[in-house]
Amino acid sequence: MKSNYSHWLTVVLLAALASPTFGERTTSILEPKHSGQQTPGGVRLAGDHSQPSSNDAATHHATGTQQYKLGRYKEALEAFKQSVRLAPNHAESYYYLGMTYSRLGRYIEAVKAFRSVINLDPKDSAAHANLGALLAYFGQYGEALEILNQAIRLQPNDADAYNNLGIAYGELGRYAQAVAAFKMAIQFEPHSSLAHNNLGLAYHRMNHNKEAIEPFRQAVRLDPNDYVIHSNLGLAYSALGQYKEAVEALRQAVRLDPSDAESYSNRRWVNIYLAGGEPAALDAQTYLRLRGWRNARSQYMVIAAYLGYRQARRNMDASRILDEAAAQCDTSVWPYPVIRHLRRDLTAQALLGLANDSNKVVEAQAYIGINLALSNRRDDALPFLRWVRQNGDQKFIEYRMAVAELQRLEAVVATPTRR
Repeated sequence: MKSNYSHWLTVVLLAALASPTFGERTTSILEPKHSGQQTPGGVRLAGDHSQPSSNDAATHHATGTQQYKLGRYKEALEAFKQSVRLAPNHAESYYYLGMTYSRLGRYIEAVKAFRSVINLDPKDSAAHANLGALLAYFGQYGEALEILNQAIRLQPNDADAYNNLGIAYGELGRYAQAVAAFKMAIQFEPHSSLAHNNLGLAYHRMNHNKEAIEPFRQAVRLDPNDYVIHSNLGLAYSALGQYKEAVEALRQAVRLDPSDAESYSNRRWVNIYLAGGEPAALDAQTYLRLRGWRNARSQYMVIAAYLGYRQARRNMDASRILDEAAAQCDTSVWPYPVIRHLRRDLTAQALLGLANDSNKVVEAQAYIGINLALSNRRDDALPFLRWVRQNGDQKFIEYRMAVAELQRLEAVVATPTRR
């Protein structure tokens, strides 16, 4: 199971927001989640203050402007729709129609509106930036790159366009270009916590975790109340084996948003690395309470809770969580065979026989070895854990767990005894 960087470039909310004065343009940006809210931001661009040629269209445009400023987006939408119907060649009404659709979460219609703006005014940089952001949101990264690069050619100092460009590059696996784009975003907007956060995430995807730490720390300084950034910082520390720092960062993430299941998921593994059994078990059970027993990660939470309770020598609780899993989980999918092994319903060799790809083999080897170690069967555990250290993917949680357990076992032998 790979580390859960769910809060990086793929988990974002689209915020297409007009500036408070509305006569000015504000480009849309892709923001990290702040407790379910959308956060305004962006670079202001000079607006088009011209009015539609039709007097009736101008009235509808003005009405739409007023309703939008009051947050009455449904009323604003109807007004802007009437405006473009009466003045179909007026780019500005289409622009604000797109902004209103975005505010209402109707992103497909927003895309159509911004395309209309660009057809009418190919030099409108804000429309390009907003369209590029929407296309990135929908995963159409190839076209998003073209549109966002055009936005930058039209407005070379648009930090938000560079940020969205970095997101598109990142999702295409072009991480070096993503880093360059995020650095440009920071150059034009040094106080953007979003750009610093995304720069750190791009470095992580390149496995340059040392370089990732400082952008994350800067993002935390700029926005100390964003739980997403604390979570990302914690995961970067974890990747470097700095588990105490990771636990502290993830503690802040949980404090800021106690309802975010992923923060508990991330913290429970770090506690297991540190042999902090009971906190790991409690975090795993909190995840199960928030997400249920049939989420894609739920069975891994069961395993984490079991291992945590075993580390804390609470064997009855460890058995109880496995029994609950048998009743609550989908027993037909991986990693339920691991749970069967922990319940002693499946031998180690039988479990390895069911691991039908290389990732599952790593997971099986790791959990067999850790369970043996927790059963005080050191010599039996060592071959499994050493196999993982030699053959496993370092990005896997199970790899780090196995290596941490192996280091503890090997340290026992390395410690000299007194005579």
